[in-house]
Amino acid sequence: MSLLNFIKRNKNFTVSFMTKGMLATVGVIVSYKFIIEPALNRRRRRQAEAYADFIFEKERQDTVDE
Repeated sequence: MSLLNFIKRNKNFTVSFMTKGMLATVGVIVSYKFIIEPALNRRRRRQAEAYADFIFEKERQDTVDE
């Protein structure tokens, strides 16, 4: 018996509702971990590198001006 058949057959039972809730929760967690979090980390790293480049250029300009 597959999980989907179990859910369809027991539509109105508490176990079915709990199973649906658990599947939805797992889906949200997995999508966050494998899709959203890596994209946020890439964006954060890009911003940090851009800021570091800005600081290095500013320091380089300050040493040339002296």
